[in-house]
Amino acid sequence: MRLLYPIFRAGNKAPRRFVLFLLPIVLFSVVSCSEFYNPSSMNDMKVLPATKAMDNTIPVTDTISNFWELKGITSERIREIEDGEEKLAFCQLSEEECRYLSTRDLAYVCYSYPLAFDVFLCNDEKYGAAFMVSHFNGFQELLYRNDAASAIIDFYASLNPSYIEGQLKESVWERVMATPDVQSRLSAADKLYLLSVIEKKSILRFAYHDFGISQRSLSDLYDVVIQDSKCNESISARSLYFGYTPFGKPIYCETKSEFSTDSIAYFDDLILSNYSNITLLNHSSRQYNCHAYAWLGSTNVWMSDGSYNNVSKFFTNDLYTESQNAPNYKVHYYMGDHSAIQYYTDNHGTYVSKWGEGPLVRHGAANVPSSYQPSYRKYYSAPIMTGPDYLTVGETYTFTVTPYMSYASYDWYIDQGDTKYQIISISDNVLQVKFLVNAIFDVYCDIKTATGTVTVYTVMHETLY
Repeated sequence: MRLLYPIFRAGNKAPRRFVLFLLPIVLFSVVSCSEFYNPSSMNDMKVLPATKAMDNTIPVTDTISNFWELKGITSERIREIEDGEEKLAFCQLSEEECRYLSTRDLAYVCYSYPLAFDVFLCNDEKYGAAFMVSHFNGFQELLYRNDAASAIIDFYASLNPSYIEGQLKESVWERVMATPDVQSRLSAADKLYLLSVIEKKSILRFAYHDFGISQRSLSDLYDVVIQDSKCNESISARSLYFGYTPFGKPIYCETKSEFSTDSIAYFDDLILSNYSNITLLNHSSRQYNCHAYAWLGSTNVWMSDGSYNNVSKFFTNDLYTESQNAPNYKVHYYMGDHSAIQYYTDNHGTYVSKWGEGPLVRHGAANVPSSYQPSYRKYYSAPIMTGPDYLTVGETYTFTVTPYMSYASYDWYIDQGDTKYQIISISDNVLQVKFLVNAIFDVYCDIKTATGTVTVYTVMHETLY
């Protein structure tokens, strides 16, 4: 018996087209504020114990602007580590640093956290920010401080970046402020102060050079602060598409505008500077993500998981089943909201996946952003048909579609006249057949569910005398 490479042909009930719906949304004007925070231009500040109150009028020290470099945590060192979870462990503060950094200095250390841009490599930036806040001990120490709220908001108010990196960092800080961990530390007065800062930024944000960077982080922050569910959509109108699983279940997707050319180049360089032994297969893009690429085979839509539970639809009474030994795995990082593909031609352990708004990457299983939590993976494969290597006239052969799907029915047929073969028996996913003449045969099996049909068939078989 040999493993036959499966070829799938969608049935009539599994349409491949997309249906376009424009969603009405509430527009929220977004736009940034005062002078860019530049610690290197400020005076020295006395380092205070964590329990002391912070004087918000005193800037951070000069040396804190180079904190991570002085600590020996550089992009070169980070790039050498080929395991996302090891990168995370490497980029932590010591107990002494947590204790003696002033609150304002600690806020800058968190702002300049080397793995902060991993937020943009997540399908959901809210998840990425929450993961960073809960897994970087600098943020945990910052939130422990009595003066954390004022330090975080004051720091935000001081930002006014005019270049790509600064705009991205400000967007990360907005995501951080919107996390439950930070919001729980804000009093009513803090929230009023934050709303006033957001209002100023919304007025000034249009003065930014347009790098194609989404401003949704600002509108989401506004939404969280005022608890107004009407403001949780993107700043510009989005389009919702329906894709389909192989068996025809609807999948909710959206379209997004693309980065500017400068932003694409910046993201590409950022990934290459922080990860080694990876290959960029396509440029960074906001127009599709890992789930769309892995499960839909699309580079035109963004397929979120979240409340839609889109990913699980593909392996819940559908075409894909959990497996450990099959070609063309779909790999689901189920704790980290990420999907990848292990192609049949790739070496074992090498995957291809789209990294959030970053590039399409060939990488090792664990050589990914730590927020993907690479230790928690499951593998899924589509059905395959097994059968003989060679056929002989007059002999009986068995073809089997595996794995067996109890929720599906199986219809077998052969692409030749009925007089050229004899069906011996059919038992769901198993066919026994005798070939009566020398000819070329294709063996097909339609796998059917209530929502659609997928056809699996073999490569051509020629009988021999």
